[in-house]
Amino acid sequence: AGAEEIAFAGTTIESSLDVALLLANLKEIPVHFGRLTQNSARMIADRFKSREHVASVSGDLDPIEDLERSTELIDAAPSGFRPFAIQAAEFLERGAGAIEEIGFAISIAVEFLDEMQSRDISIERAASWLGFSFAIGPEFFVQIAQLRAFRTIWSRVIESFGVCSESANAVI
Repeated sequence: AGAEEIAFAGTTIESSLDVALLLANLKEIPVHFGRLTQNSARMIADRFKSREHVASVSGDLDPIEDLERSTELIDAAPSGFRPFAIQAAEFLERGAGAIEEIGFAISIAVEFLDEMQSRDISIERAASWLGFSFAIGPEFFVQIAQLRAFRTIWSRVIESFGVCSESANAVI
């Protein structure tokens, strides 16, 4: 009835059994895990590899918190799992405007892509593992324009890394 995914917010994942219980009977439903840690993301990736989950699985792991472990996670997990998200809403909560929110989010994304490229991970692959989260408030039309502007800028960022813009679909 209009819902696009099931989100587990604040769920503690301590073992692969926890992941199995959460994903049971959700084969065709997109799932999002909030408040991921590197360890829980790795358990989800391992489970996702061994299970036929046709829909996407995403998380909100900070991509630049631990770049070594982020690289290991990208190397280990299958496609269709997007564990990283840049939380642009945090900048808005700290007083940034729409322009600053986009700028900070793009800055973090560029840093992540640059680091992944230096670690021999393709930009297409690194970008496909990345999602973005923006807050939407009462200024509805301004925020629609903000999201459209973000998509345009993101496309240009991807092109600046030498990748065609068709690979630049931002997941918001």
